[in-house]
Amino acid sequence: MAKISNCVVEADVETATLWFMERNARFDHERPFLFTYPLEDGSFPSNLKHKSRDGITIRNLRNGVPSYEESGIGVLDLQTALEHDDYDDAEKVQTVLLPKVREALRLFLGAHSIHIIEYKLRRRAPDFPLSTGKQYTDAQPAIGAHVDYTDKEIIEIINVVAKGDTDKWRKHRVQGLNLWAPLNGPLRDWPLCVCDSSTVGHDDDLQVADVVFRDKVAENLQLHFSDRQQWYYIKDQIPSEFLIFRATDTNKPKFAAVPHCSFQCSQASGSAAPRESIEIRVLALHDHSA
Repeated sequence: MAKISNCVVEADVETATLWFMERNARFDHERPFLFTYPLEDGSFPSNLKHKSRDGITIRNLRNGVPSYEESGIGVLDLQTALEHDDYDDAEKVQTVLLPKVREALRLFLGAHSIHIIEYKLRRRAPDFPLSTGKQYTDAQPAIGAHVDYTDKEIIEIINVVAKGDTDKWRKHRVQGLNLWAPLNGPLRDWPLCVCDSSTVGHDDDLQVADVVFRDKVAENLQLHFSDRQQWYYIKDQIPSEFLIFRATDTNKPKFAAVPHCSFQCSQASGSAAPRESIEIRVLALHDHSA
């Protein structure tokens, strides 16, 4: 993924290069996989390939946010009370930020409760996305369009979170979601874009893949390109603006997934601060099944 293409800004619409998993008949009988860590020789084994697509239109959510129920996309304005350096303090994140996120998202969704799965910080290295052959110290922006969880993966997470009370969870609507925000802003360096779930063909556009970690093998969904897909981002996003995007929904087992990825934006200048961001992954439990 070393190729870089500039994006064009016209009337709050970006035209950018995004990366998609190549379609390949081999995956009709072979499981795609990718490693998240290097082997002894420095390689990251994978049998799937991503291909760039130029000229992808990315709309600005400041001009209007589509219906969350239909698109799986939302924006949450949340004053976190954290300063930039506070995000390195896990205790402050756990005791100050995450409770605010839980309550604000619960109200946004009309959910019964919100359960935090995990959070992750990313800090773009100066040479990203060019490969140096070494593993980065910090997690980097994700370029390939994907969805973090499959329905199967979420069920396994529910089994852990429910702590033996899985019957209660199975009777109710459960959503797996991500919340994402920059740690500095306005963000112009490798912003995140998301794809309206109603424009994604579940059977045609999404491919289950194994994601190999050092201690486990998980699943995610890789995205194939389709000209039906509609992409969005928040122009000049600031730390108090959390982008919400859905991964799974027991009420919409084939229509919930919102693919996402980062893209190089033409608004970024050589003096733009490298992107730093937080991503929070959650389960939302509703008190009804519909």
